[in-house]
Amino acid sequence: MSGRIAPPRERLRRSAVHRVVIAAALMIVAGVPAASAEVDPGLEEAQQSSDPCLKVHYASIAFYTALQLFAQKPAADAAMTVPREQAIAQFHSIEALLLQALQLTEQADASAARLARSQAAFLLGDIYAHAFHDAAKAKQHYEIALQAVPWHAGAAQALLRLAMARENAP
Repeated sequence: MSGRIAPPRERLRRSAVHRVVIAAALMIVAGVPAASAEVDPGLEEAQQSSDPCLKVHYASIAFYTALQLFAQKPAADAAMTVPREQAIAQFHSIEALLLQALQLTEQADASAARLARSQAAFLLGDIYAHAFHDAAKAKQHYEIALQAVPWHAGAAQALLRLAMARENAP
């Protein structure tokens, strides 16, 4: 800790990030899919924010929640099973947030913007690869991730996996 007090605007931005992250984490713990702003107030805040980092933070948490729902096996209690369509709908809302983050960071040159751009593009690549099965869009976004941050190991590995799958395809 530096001992300095953050300016009011920075405190407000941090509190917005914290509220969104805490809301998303509580949704995960409760097992509630965050597919709409009525269910998850953090989604609305992330959608309205002009901060690409906030959008990427929220989308990262929501992405892994949706991934768990997407891979979920039918439960003995059918009421506990999330329909595949609901998981896909959640991926679409995450995709929209990440595309907004990409747009907000398009011309930015600051380190934080490049990191946000790289992670947004990487997560979009994963969504296109695993949820939407669109290898061309996945490749495009993994490449954007590497343009922004050339040492993004996840994006490099994902491109390698796509290339190997293309070679091994019948």
